[in-house]
Amino acid sequence: RSGIYRIFTNPFYAGVLNYDGQEHQGSHERMVTLEEFDQVQMLLGRKGKPRPKKHHFAFTGLIRCAECGCLITAVEKHKHIKSTGQINSYTYYYCTRKKKQVDCSQKKVTKEEDLEKQCQSLEILNHFLVSVKERLINDFVKFNGVLSPVLV
Repeated sequence: RSGIYRIFTNPFYAGVLNYDGQEHQGSHERMVTLEEFDQVQMLLGRKGKPRPKKHHFAFTGLIRCAECGCLITAVEKHKHIKSTGQINSYTYYYCTRKKKQVDCSQKKVTKEEDLEKQCQSLEILNHFLVSVKERLINDFVKFNGVLSPVLV
């Protein structure tokens, strides 16, 4: 199923290439028209646009499991409600359990809202804020070539 599903959800077969997050018309021969591709996406409940393969989650790479110290990662799940045709997306965070010698008893999945509530109670150290501000200013200057008075 997954191989066929990948074919039906890959815009390449409709003559579209994704480069740097943008769609471009390819010079290769199409196997299906864009209209046919969009119809298949509608049948699959994807509303004509393929789901992005890369996800950027708010907390991945920033927090560690309080019990075992491993990084927290995330996964996005989708639930199709047949009665309405609506697709609900949910983001779940969980411990990667990368340390084999440590037996982590934390629940495998935590809803994003619960994690946000937990993070609101954290105290951010002042030296961390200064470090982040300096890095943001350096990145802004590097990208724009000038320093904005708003950032100072």
